[in-house]
Amino acid sequence: MRPLRFRNDPNRHAKFVGGSSQPTDEVTGVPGCFRVEIRKRVEYDELPWFETVEKHLQRKKQIVFHGPPGTGKTYGALNFAKWWIDRGLDEEDHFDDAVEDRLRMVTFHPTFSYEDFIEGITAKTRDGDLVYEPEAGVFKEMAEDAVEAYEDADSKADAPRYILIIDEVNRGNIPKIFGETITLIENDKRLGEPNEMRDELPHSEDRLVVPPNLYIIGTMNTADRSIALVDAAIRRRFRFRHFPPNYEVLYDELGFDGEQDVKTKASVEEGEDLGALSILALSAINERIRDSGNLGKGKQVGHSYLIGGTTDERLVESWKNEILPLLDEYYFGDMERLKEHIFDGGGESLFNWKEQRIADFDSDALRAALSELVGEDGEVE
Repeated sequence: MRPLRFRNDPNRHAKFVGGSSQPTDEVTGVPGCFRVEIRKRVEYDELPWFETVEKHLQRKKQIVFHGPPGTGKTYGALNFAKWWIDRGLDEEDHFDDAVEDRLRMVTFHPTFSYEDFIEGITAKTRDGDLVYEPEAGVFKEMAEDAVEAYEDADSKADAPRYILIIDEVNRGNIPKIFGETITLIENDKRLGEPNEMRDELPHSEDRLVVPPNLYIIGTMNTADRSIALVDAAIRRRFRFRHFPPNYEVLYDELGFDGEQDVKTKASVEEGEDLGALSILALSAINERIRDSGNLGKGKQVGHSYLIGGTTDERLVESWKNEILPLLDEYYFGDMERLKEHIFDGGGESLFNWKEQRIADFDSDALRAALSELVGEDGEVE
C-alpha cells in the first residue's frame, strides 16, 4: 500500500474548460458563440487535421502534441476537444454544458503527484473531530463520470466523449503520477474490452476502471525535454504528433497574401514592413537553430510569439520581451555564442553585447536589425 500522503487542493491543478459561467471563450476570445465559430473554421482549414487526430484517438485513446514553445499545442488541443465534443452532440444539446461536463484540463509540474491525479487523503472536521478521508483526484473523478455516461448510453459506440488535456505532460514524473493505473488506459484494458482491468486504489479501496469514452491529450514542449527521453511506458501507450512553427498562420494573422507577399512587403522598395521582416527573421533564426548541434528542431521559436503583432509597437514588445529572452535562455546566457550563431556577429541594436543584456530598442532599430538578419534573399522555411 502507498504511504499516507495528503493531496493538494485540486482546484490548483484541474479546471473545467468552457461552460456558461465563462461569457468569453478563454481560447478564442469569442463571446458565447464558440460553437458557431469553430464550425465555420474547421469547414475550411482545420477539418482534415482534426479528423486525423480523431482517428489517432479512436485507435489509441491517448495522444501527445509535441513541439517547440509557441507552436499552438495547447490551443490546438482545446479547439480539437471542443470540436470533437460538439461533433457528438444533437442540435438540441447545450454545447457549453457539454464542454463543462466533459472537458477538463490539468497542468503537470514537478510537485504534481499521484494524490493529485488519482487519489489522496484529505483532513476534515466532523462534529469537532479531525477525520481523514480519501479524496478523488482529477483523473479518478473524470473516469467515474465517463463510466456513468458510458453505462447509461443507449449505444456504447456513441457514448459521450470525455477528454482530459494534460498540459506540459513531460514536466511531471509520469510513472509516479499515474502509478499502477498507467496500464488501465491501454485500449484493450478498458471497461468492456477483452482484457479489462481494474485497479484497487490504496485509500478508498475503490476499483478504478477506465472506460472507452475517456480520451487523453497531452502537450509537451520539446524545448524542455527531447521526445526521445520520454518514459518508455508513455511512448508505448500514447501516439505522438509534431507541432512545428507554422508561418502560414502568421500570413493570415498579420494580413499577408502568402509567402511571396511577405517577401515583397519586406523589401526596401516596399518600405520594409516590420511584420513581414519579423516572419522572415523568425524563419531564418529557426533554420539556424535547427542546424545547431546544441539546439536542434525542438528548440525552435514558435509562430505564436508574433500573433497579435498587428502594429510596430506590439512587434517590438514581442521581440524585446518574448523572442529575444527565449533565445538568451536557449544559449544559457552565453551572449557570445548567441551573437555569432544567430546574428553572424551583428545584432548590436537588439543586444548590448558588452553589458550582456537585451537593448532598449525601438521599431526603427528592430527593422534595421531584422533586415540585416534576413538579407536580400529572405526565405520562409
